[in-house]
Amino acid sequence: MAGRKRKAGQGDAPIRVAVVNNTENEPIPRERLAKVLAALEKQVERDFAPVWGVSAELSLVPEGELPPDDAWWLTLHDNSDRAGDLGYHDVTRAGLPLGKAFVATAEEDDMPWSVVLSHELLEMLIDPYINLAAVIKGEAGPDGLLYGYEVCDPVRSDVYHIDGVAVSNFVYPAWFEGERPQRGSRFDHLERVAAPLRLRPGGYAIVNDLAGKRGWKTKSAGARKRRRRLRLSSRLHRRAAAPAKPVRSKPKRPQAKRRAR
Repeated sequence: MAGRKRKAGQGDAPIRVAVVNNTENEPIPRERLAKVLAALEKQVERDFAPVWGVSAELSLVPEGELPPDDAWWLTLHDNSDRAGDLGYHDVTRAGLPLGKAFVATAEEDDMPWSVVLSHELLEMLIDPYINLAAVIKGEAGPDGLLYGYEVCDPVRSDVYHIDGVAVSNFVYPAWFEGERPQRGSRFDHLERVAAPLRLRPGGYAIVNDLAGKRGWKTKSAGARKRRRRLRLSSRLHRRAAAPAKPVRSKPKRPQAKRRAR
């Protein structure tokens, strides 16, 4: 199955993403967070949506309020709740996609938290339940390999800036098309990848040998700098469990206006 564009949904309406700031140790100033969210919206609309066919509207949830019932969540926290994770995917109690980014943990690892937020947002938009994959023929025997639709992992160390905000590079649909000729094709936004399925230094892909019984595993490139991965173990587990019901997270809820579920 070749890489292909993913539509935003009914009527191509943008996906509503509610951003929840749960940082407490060193709270992010509202002005800084607003600047980051504006840059992420520009990244999605200017760079990402024309390529992948999915768009999003980001809105910051006021302190003490709950996100809209139909919104996907993108949440910020101080320290990772799972060792070694800078960010990861999950679902809300309502079963809607949820992305988490850990600000203090990312900064300790010399990774701008805005890059982690960008990484999780883009991957959540393409594969919200971490169960999509492309079949690549000609690798690992006649049956080929499954490549998980992780659009930032292969280029995870590459960063660019929008209005002074660091954001993540991402691959294009052609990256998942192993049969595509190299000449005349664009495989990632920054044009640093020269061929389909090629990994940048520090990047990785999640693959599954269809002819074997080992399940999902990682395919890594040489590390530019040893950094913690963005919830890699969770992605392996979630893909191995698909299409089972997703494991649900219990994100921090505002104390005010708490609802019974």
